[in-house]
Amino acid sequence: MRDTHASFLFAQDIDIAYVSKRLGHINIQTIQNYYLKLMQKKTHKQDEQALKLLSSFREN
Repeated sequence: MRDTHASFLFAQDIDIAYVSKRLGHINIQTIQNYYLKLMQKKTHKQDEQALKLLSSFREN
């Protein structure tokens, strides 16, 4: 249930710092090491968003 809970929150774009605190982790590194590996799709989506944003600067 814990993994499902964290994964659901990430999928809803809830901030990683909030999820980390909610799960009782001492620091954000714990959650990054474990849960973000489970969220590869989200990482790819953020890569696309970052590239789109950077491309928009180049066009201006």
